[in-house]
Amino acid sequence: MRGDGTQRAQALRLKAWEAFTTQADMARAEALFEKTFATVAAHGRNTDRDYIQAKHDLAAFYHAKGELRRSFDLFEDVLALCARAEGVDRVFVSACLNDFGALWQSLGDIGAAHDHYRRAYDILKTEDPSKLGFASCSNNMGRLMHDMGDLNRCQPFYETAHDIYASTFGDEHFKTAESVNNIGTLLDSIGDLDEARIHLARALAVMERQRPPDHPDIGQVYNNFGRLKHGLADYAGAAADFSRALDIFVKTFGVRHTIVGQVRNNHALALNSLGRTGPAEAEIADAIAIFEQQYGPSHPNVATACNTAGNIQMAVGDVARARHYHSRALAIRKTALRRDHPVTAHSITNMGIVEQAAGHAGRAERFFKQALAVFETSRGPDHPETAKGLNNLASLYSHMDRRDEALAMFERAAGIFESAYGDHPVTAQALDNLGALYLSLGHGEKAARALDRAHTISEALFGADHLLTANILVNVAVAKHAFGAFEEALAAFEAAVTVFRRNAGKADFQLAVALGNLAELYSDLGRPGAAKRCFADAAAQWRRYGGPDDPRAVDCHARSQQQWGI
Repeated sequence: MRGDGTQRAQALRLKAWEAFTTQADMARAEALFEKTFATVAAHGRNTDRDYIQAKHDLAAFYHAKGELRRSFDLFEDVLALCARAEGVDRVFVSACLNDFGALWQSLGDIGAAHDHYRRAYDILKTEDPSKLGFASCSNNMGRLMHDMGDLNRCQPFYETAHDIYASTFGDEHFKTAESVNNIGTLLDSIGDLDEARIHLARALAVMERQRPPDHPDIGQVYNNFGRLKHGLADYAGAAADFSRALDIFVKTFGVRHTIVGQVRNNHALALNSLGRTGPAEAEIADAIAIFEQQYGPSHPNVATACNTAGNIQMAVGDVARARHYHSRALAIRKTALRRDHPVTAHSITNMGIVEQAAGHAGRAERFFKQALAVFETSRGPDHPETAKGLNNLASLYSHMDRRDEALAMFERAAGIFESAYGDHPVTAQALDNLGALYLSLGHGEKAARALDRAHTISEALFGADHLLTANILVNVAVAKHAFGAFEEALAAFEAAVTVFRRNAGKADFQLAVALGNLAELYSDLGRPGAAKRCFADAAAQWRRYGGPDDPRAVDCHARSQQQWGI
């Protein structure tokens, strides 16, 4: 290509990347990338490095824009041209392989993504003089391992990328902040929540200094903050962060982009956790439509959204529709991933939850056992995923009155969570489950230790007014009542009831259970007036929760009448 054409194309290319990466002006960036390519094509041959580079830039841009088919065709042309061109070095070809791998990952072909990344990685590790291409490939390898749930293999890749970016650009550069953000998401996944929050806050602070306020990089950090807060049961905070991220992505990419679908899925989860099932259903329906339009009906992201839709239907009590969505998610994952993949096991678990809710204990047991076998084989016997599988099966056995089997599994699960996570919400929940079972078996001291530990963790993490803390406090109160510590039990019940009343619409079941238990305690304390009011309140709460003919409402009402002869 002639010198004047090269200089003009290079100037256009720099402007295009500025519009794309710094300003997030997609319309201007697209026009500049297309103009760069047209300029190069008019002045050179299609085997020139500049021509291939311009086509590669277009492919990467259209991937980011969400035009995946167009990007795919361009990347195929790029690699074909690289094979025929003279003077195209291996580092450049590897950068193309790396970016094509990212597209394969977006398309849901994990095997093809890994193949492209690995080919690029092996070359860039030793031959990339700047190490920046190697950092990009390491970041992508980490993201692939993260998406596959292979967290141990993910961490070294993320750390390698961060070290290169930090040493090359310093801590205030957006690429360094991007790698800090990735490490934050990994820390969230492995349960180091304090460090996760610190990393995400660092990334957000840099992004806000280096980027416009509505830049997609900032939206991504808000999305990750939302996921962290959702895991900590801060559902209102999560919903706010997802909403902020959604506004940014819609403004940048439009309403049909795949990243918009991903955030709508996350937003639906938060809304469902807040009890706002109507808006949650609307969000997840839109997410499914986006993924089906962009990827087709059998993409892993469609399965993820179907999984969320199934959880929402379980929340509204529509077991049949929940089964439809979870069955579809399972079918997609068995094909797109494999039958023994841990993500597939999550869908198998969901099918077990559906069957348990439908009263099919035998079917539920088969699903839970199958999922547990996958987790133990793919993750190992001491992995938190294995502990979750144990916990699900133990909960089923507890309801089936197979309490000895349940006890061994609850004990093992709690031990795994304690070792892996320490003071974490799932540890508190596991200890609460274990303590409740100890209580039913008459193991008073063990119950007290487990429940007190669960309550201490939850209160330290969330505060006394959180629903998880209140749920655990009910079991603490039941234990105090059973072993004669009536005044301590009374204080615990009354505190839990106060929290449940503040969360009207989100804790109706828990409030009804707590009121019934509190009524029993008032009776044992010789306070018939308080007991009468509490039984009547419990009956009204059960009617609100389960309808006018709910047998628990009938029982509470009848017991109040029998006790005081009304």
